[in-house]
Amino acid sequence: MFAEEVDFEAFNQRAIRYGNGLSQQQLLWEAVRYLAELLAQLETIPNAAFSSQFKAGSGLPLGEFFERLFVAHDHHHQEQIKAYWARLSVKPKPTIEG
Repeated sequence: MFAEEVDFEAFNQRAIRYGNGLSQQQLLWEAVRYLAELLAQLETIPNAAFSSQFKAGSGLPLGEFFERLFVAHDHHHQEQIKAYWARLSVKPKPTIEG
């Protein structure tokens, strides 16, 4: 289902090299596309799997691993995007969160 051992530093370095070749708009569109793919894959995981232990998450249940890793990380990137929009004086569309 998922690789238990993940080299996050190597993954991040590859992502940085890849992202350096894209415009900021292309990078945002790619992020949206890949997040949609991730969500589609997550929907295929049985609910019971989210309460099982996941080694790459330091023994955390899979659901908590995803929450800590992806949600917190995405929030960090959301703040970067908001700062980018602010520099461009772009008003993002309202979301459910406000």
